[in-house]
Amino acid sequence: QLPFNILDRRYENLGVVKILLQYPQILVIARSTLLQGLLSKDAETWAMIRYDEAKKITAKLDELVVKFGRKNRVDLCFAFVRSQNWIDVIAVGMENKQQLAENLEIFELPPLSEDECRMVREQVSYTDDYLLNPALWPR
Repeated sequence: QLPFNILDRRYENLGVVKILLQYPQILVIARSTLLQGLLSKDAETWAMIRYDEAKKITAKLDELVVKFGRKNRVDLCFAFVRSQNWIDVIAVGMENKQQLAENLEIFELPPLSEDECRMVREQVSYTDDYLLNPALWPR
Protein backbone atom coordinates (compact mmCIF):
# COMPACT_ATOMS: atom_id res chain seq x y z
CA GLN A 1 0.00 0.00 0.00
CA LEU A 2 1.44 3.36 -0.97
CA PRO A 3 0.33 6.95 -1.51
CA PHE A 4 -0.01 7.93 -5.15
CA ASN A 5 -1.76 10.80 -6.89
CA ILE A 6 -1.68 12.96 -10.00
CA LEU A 7 1.03 15.25 -8.55
CA ASP A 8 3.31 12.61 -7.09
CA ARG A 9 6.19 11.14 -9.13
CA ARG A 10 8.30 9.88 -6.22
CA TYR A 11 7.77 6.16 -6.90
CA GLU A 12 8.33 6.59 -10.62
CA ASN A 13 11.48 8.68 -10.11
CA LEU A 14 12.93 6.21 -7.61
CA GLY A 15 12.40 3.25 -9.97
CA VAL A 16 9.83 1.59 -7.70
CA VAL A 17 7.29 1.30 -10.53
CA LYS A 18 9.78 -0.56 -12.74
CA ILE A 19 10.47 -3.00 -9.92
CA LEU A 20 6.77 -3.53 -9.20
CA LEU A 21 6.12 -4.29 -12.86
CA GLN A 22 8.67 -7.12 -12.61
CA TYR A 23 6.67 -8.72 -9.79
CA PRO A 24 3.03 -8.97 -10.91
CA GLN A 25 2.23 -11.19 -7.91
CA ILE A 26 2.57 -8.13 -5.64
CA LEU A 27 -0.78 -6.48 -5.01
CA VAL A 28 -0.35 -2.69 -5.17
CA ILE A 29 -2.95 -0.60 -3.34
CA ALA A 30 -2.86 3.14 -4.01
CA ARG A 31 -4.13 5.47 -1.32
CA SER A 32 -4.27 9.24 -1.00
CA THR A 33 -5.35 9.59 -4.64
CA LEU A 34 -6.94 12.92 -3.75
CA LEU A 35 -4.16 13.83 -1.31
CA GLN A 36 -6.45 13.68 1.72
CA GLY A 37 -9.16 15.42 -0.34
CA LEU A 38 -6.97 18.44 -1.04
CA LEU A 39 -6.93 17.96 -4.83
CA SER A 40 -10.70 18.40 -4.94
CA LYS A 41 -10.62 21.71 -3.03
CA ASP A 42 -9.97 25.31 -4.03
CA ALA A 43 -6.44 26.72 -3.77
CA GLU A 44 -7.48 28.96 -0.87
CA THR A 45 -7.71 25.90 1.39
CA TRP A 46 -4.18 24.64 0.62
CA ALA A 47 -2.52 26.01 3.77
CA MET A 48 0.60 23.85 3.42
CA ILE A 49 2.03 25.70 0.39
CA ARG A 50 1.96 29.27 -0.87
CA TYR A 51 -1.32 30.37 -2.40
CA ASP A 52 0.27 31.22 -5.77
CA GLU A 53 1.68 27.68 -6.03
CA ALA A 54 -1.65 26.13 -5.07
CA LYS A 55 -3.48 28.38 -7.55
CA LYS A 56 -1.10 27.35 -10.34
CA ILE A 57 -1.63 23.64 -9.60
CA THR A 58 -5.42 23.85 -9.36
CA ALA A 59 -5.60 25.98 -12.53
CA LYS A 60 -3.55 23.39 -14.45
CA LEU A 61 -5.72 20.55 -13.15
CA ASP A 62 -8.87 22.46 -14.10
CA GLU A 63 -7.42 23.08 -17.56
CA LEU A 64 -6.83 19.34 -18.00
CA VAL A 65 -10.37 18.57 -16.81
CA VAL A 66 -11.69 20.66 -19.70
CA LYS A 67 -9.10 19.43 -22.21
CA PHE A 68 -9.84 15.76 -21.49
CA GLY A 69 -13.61 16.22 -21.11
CA ARG A 70 -13.61 15.00 -17.51
CA LYS A 71 -16.40 15.68 -15.04
CA ASN A 72 -14.25 17.50 -12.46
CA ARG A 73 -10.89 17.35 -10.68
CA VAL A 74 -11.91 14.26 -8.71
CA ASP A 75 -12.68 12.45 -11.96
CA LEU A 76 -9.35 13.57 -13.45
CA CYS A 77 -7.38 12.44 -10.40
CA PHE A 78 -9.10 9.07 -10.14
CA ALA A 79 -8.84 8.51 -13.91
CA PHE A 80 -5.10 9.17 -13.81
CA VAL A 81 -4.48 6.73 -10.96
CA ARG A 82 -6.81 4.13 -12.48
CA SER A 83 -4.83 4.28 -15.73
CA GLN A 84 -1.61 3.11 -14.08
CA ASN A 85 -1.02 -0.51 -15.05
CA TRP A 86 1.06 -1.16 -11.93
CA ILE A 87 -1.77 -0.27 -9.53
CA ASP A 88 -4.26 -3.03 -8.72
CA VAL A 89 -6.57 -1.39 -6.17
CA ILE A 90 -7.42 2.17 -5.16
CA ALA A 91 -8.43 2.83 -1.56
CA VAL A 92 -10.83 5.77 -1.45
CA GLY A 93 -12.24 7.49 1.60
CA MET A 94 -15.57 9.28 1.71
CA GLU A 95 -17.56 11.26 4.19
CA ASN A 96 -21.16 10.36 3.30
CA LYS A 97 -23.45 8.34 1.02
CA GLN A 98 -23.56 11.11 -1.56
CA GLN A 99 -19.77 10.96 -1.97
CA LEU A 100 -19.99 7.20 -2.30
CA ALA A 101 -22.54 7.55 -5.09
CA GLU A 102 -20.44 10.22 -6.83
CA ASN A 103 -17.30 8.09 -6.58
CA LEU A 104 -19.09 5.04 -7.97
CA GLU A 105 -20.35 7.14 -10.89
CA ILE A 106 -16.83 8.44 -11.56
CA PHE A 107 -15.35 4.94 -11.44
CA GLU A 108 -17.73 3.93 -14.24
CA LEU A 109 -16.00 6.47 -16.52
CA PRO A 110 -12.95 5.41 -18.54
CA PRO A 111 -9.44 5.93 -17.20
CA LEU A 112 -7.10 8.32 -18.98
CA SER A 113 -5.49 7.19 -22.22
CA GLU A 114 -1.72 6.74 -22.54
CA ASP A 115 -1.50 10.09 -24.39
CA GLU A 116 -3.50 11.84 -21.69
CA CYS A 117 -1.28 10.34 -18.97
CA ARG A 118 1.79 11.52 -20.87
CA MET A 119 0.34 15.04 -21.02
CA VAL A 120 -0.37 14.95 -17.29
CA ARG A 121 3.22 13.89 -16.57
CA GLU A 122 4.55 16.67 -18.78
CA GLN A 123 2.34 19.38 -17.32
CA VAL A 124 1.65 18.46 -13.69
CA SER A 125 3.92 17.34 -10.90
CA TYR A 126 5.11 18.52 -7.53
CA THR A 127 8.23 17.38 -5.73
CA ASP A 128 8.01 19.12 -2.36
CA ASP A 129 7.43 16.53 0.35
CA TYR A 130 5.73 19.20 2.41
CA LEU A 131 2.75 19.07 0.05
CA LEU A 132 2.91 15.37 -0.80
CA ASN A 133 3.19 14.13 2.79
CA PRO A 134 0.09 15.01 4.86
CA ALA A 135 1.96 14.07 8.05
CA LEU A 136 3.94 17.30 7.58
CA TRP A 137 0.87 19.53 7.21
CA PRO A 138 -0.07 22.04 9.91
CA ARG A 139 -2.61 20.66 12.35
